[in-house]
Amino acid sequence: NNKTFSSTLLSSFHSSFFNPSFFTSSSLSTHHQVSSKNKEPHQVRMSWEGPVSSVKLIIQGKHIQLSDPIKKYVEKKIGNAIQKHVRLAREVDVRLSVRGHELKGQKLWRCEVTLYTKKHGVVRAEEDAESLYGSINLASSIIQNKLRKIKEKDSDHGRHMKGFNGLMVRQPEAPYVESDVEQVCQEEEQDFSFELVRTKYFEMPPLTVTEALEQLELVDHDFYGFRNEETGDINIVYKRKSGGYGLITQTGGKAGKIVEAEETRKNSAAA
Repeated sequence: NNKTFSSTLLSSFHSSFFNPSFFTSSSLSTHHQVSSKNKEPHQVRMSWEGPVSSVKLIIQGKHIQLSDPIKKYVEKKIGNAIQKHVRLAREVDVRLSVRGHELKGQKLWRCEVTLYTKKHGVVRAEEDAESLYGSINLASSIIQNKLRKIKEKDSDHGRHMKGFNGLMVRQPEAPYVESDVEQVCQEEEQDFSFELVRTKYFEMPPLTVTEALEQLELVDHDFYGFRNEETGDINIVYKRKSGGYGLITQTGGKAGKIVEAEETRKNSAAA
């Protein structure tokens, strides 16, 4: 009967360690290989039982059939990566995709993991491999290492980044920031398209520059936008090609006044 069929179908998703407790209606439908680039990725919402039951899991597949073995493998690898750091995690979004084929070069599988923490922003990993399971392994390992680093920093509140104070004072008037940004703009103008292909929305709680630099490392991007806790302004920290970090901030605002006051204090002390 229908009740027996539904119970059998749901039990097929269970694994020995992880157990999804809820699904969208689309996750119970027949899966097909996605061939149209404009078609929305297939999505499955799941959650675990046991030590990671408080963390939600979303698996999305683009040009990939989300079979039961794939979903179970993602459950296992991501679950193993976060189970020792459950108190940090709130939700995990895993996106699986593939590009290339016989006529377009080597096929590469990609696993993108976005982990939303409770108080440390977003942790990301994006890895390509010649096999789907290989990309999942690589991304899971990176997430685990980043969560471990967050845990270590939480246990050592006295740790501070070297050179941080100098970065805050010098950056608004440092000449290399303008040249770096100008160079980036010139490179973009050579091959710039006005097609907006993606829009991202995210919360922007106040952060110190040190915290923003930590987030920059966690998301694996070259830059990170944030609201400065001291000034209330929107700032951007970025990785410089020559090494180190840069800070982009507006002139004439609170940030400029803070720097001016700091320079005045230093000059007075020197006199």
